[in-house]
Amino acid sequence: MQRLKILHVITGLKRSGAENVLLRLTKNLDCFSHIVVSLTEQTPDDLTDEFKRAGIVVVHLNMKSNPFLSLINAVQLFKIIRKNNPDILQTWMYHADIIGGIIGKLAGIKTVLWNIRNGTLLTVKGQLVARFAAKLSYFIPTAIISCSKNAINYHIHLGYKYEGFKHIPNGIDCDVFHVNQTMRQRFRKIHVPSGTKCVGFIARWHLQKDIPIFLKACSLVAQQHENVRFVMIGQRLDEKNPDLMWHIQNYPGLFEKMILLGARNDIPALMNGLDILCMTSSFGEGFPNVIGEAMACGINCVATDVGDAADIIQDMGCMAPIGDAHKIADGILELLKKPKEPELLRQHITHNYSLEKMTADYATFYKQFGQAK
Repeated sequence: MQRLKILHVITGLKRSGAENVLLRLTKNLDCFSHIVVSLTEQTPDDLTDEFKRAGIVVVHLNMKSNPFLSLINAVQLFKIIRKNNPDILQTWMYHADIIGGIIGKLAGIKTVLWNIRNGTLLTVKGQLVARFAAKLSYFIPTAIISCSKNAINYHIHLGYKYEGFKHIPNGIDCDVFHVNQTMRQRFRKIHVPSGTKCVGFIARWHLQKDIPIFLKACSLVAQQHENVRFVMIGQRLDEKNPDLMWHIQNYPGLFEKMILLGARNDIPALMNGLDILCMTSSFGEGFPNVIGEAMACGINCVATDVGDAADIIQDMGCMAPIGDAHKIADGILELLKKPKEPELLRQHITHNYSLEKMTADYATFYKQFGQAK
């Protein structure tokens, strides 16, 4: 039986949430044939090579802001779609939803599926793009997939077609993210003094992540817990970032308790070394992968109430209001004193948010459109 052909159009292939989900999905959903089209150019550190190693065809359109060049790229996309004639055109994130969706319809594709990832939007530009897409949602997509209940409700509020949404939570690769005592001991031998608790923050330097609130919470925790260290992992979370250093130095004695590791590609190993993972985002989160990944490693989590964080954590961690450093610190101190059992945390993720469950949900959803065709 011939495999259904899915052509994915995505804004770019940087190492971020939606892009990683697409990589995991195409690698593990091999009952379908996949082609990935990126609207933007390839960059040295993006996921292109990983897609290709998995046998996925990748095309970069190198779309520019120049209207004339963008028109040429649009024609290229039209030709790619017509040539491949996919059973399903799956677009990812706003710009790809709009551009890919319109061109897909012009190319005669009957099944166009959008994919919306993020929650609330603060920028005027972001809201304008989303509201424009909301108008198109009544004409372009056959359905809209979202990893987040919170994102679905937010976008319906923006004017998106109510009946069109399908909720498929992200899937955590529990073979990659798992409890590993060897990794834990190695990390702590290098970075953490014996008998010291370790609170981690894994993200990138971005307004969305509300890093000043995390640092204030760290200062509050340090005042009540002598043997604690704080690990920051992610792009620009190192001593080379003067803005980060300025914020840290606002709290006397905090720098001595900080371990700034910057961008790393060994996140599962680092995650296993933590006692607590803290997420302090203030907006924009849909399904925060980092929480699911930490819990799959048996790590206790404290998070602000943004996106679907509360749905993921449920009663197995601590939630705090957005921007409330004192409540975040209280949650950290509570879990340092009475942590949840690692195996229970992992079982919660493997049962509800595994990669296998996500791919099965996508497969079931895709197949109904292939049958309809």
